[in-house]
Amino acid sequence: TKATRNIILHLFGSLAFLSIPILSSPDFNTGQNLFLIAPFLQNLLRYILLLIYFYLNYYFLLPKLYFHNKKLIFFIIALLGLSIILLVPNILFPFGHPHEAPQHMRKEAPNFVFHFLESGFFQFLFVVIISYLFKINQHFDLIKNEKQVAEISYLKAQINPHFLFNTLNSLYALTIIKSDEAPNAVLKVSGMMR
Repeated sequence: TKATRNIILHLFGSLAFLSIPILSSPDFNTGQNLFLIAPFLQNLLRYILLLIYFYLNYYFLLPKLYFHNKKLIFFIIALLGLSIILLVPNILFPFGHPHEAPQHMRKEAPNFVFHFLESGFFQFLFVVIISYLFKINQHFDLIKNEKQVAEISYLKAQINPHFLFNTLNSLYALTIIKSDEAPNAVLKVSGMMR
């Protein structure tokens, strides 16, 4: 069914999304335990939080706030979500000070722009846009289904009992006189009803 297909699609999409920090980690093929490396843990936690925010946005924030003209609350919650996604991984898994690293591992402190790009802001923006597009697509599908139901209801309302009674009487008359037109008439009525 469509619901089962959607669940499987979301499950595979979520697993693929969560595999990004693992596969993109520079320590992935080094044989080290990734779960002991602070930068990897920060990145993984950020992706988990992004995934949680995606579903929060998709199932609650967009339908309950954004589409009900409560945009100010929506944007306040979005800023709060962004703050959590950017700050919590750094607080829970701190890197340590660059001067504490051995001389050969020291790097220059990244400039503000580079740090901003790496911080998760663009991943957050991507998640918000994708959840919005998915919700809009779902909304259009719902409108399309409602339109089809309305059209069918309109057609059903047009087929009144008087029309059916007259049609059945005509078919009955054709069968009594054993007319060769009877089978064609039945097919035409069947097609109309379909």
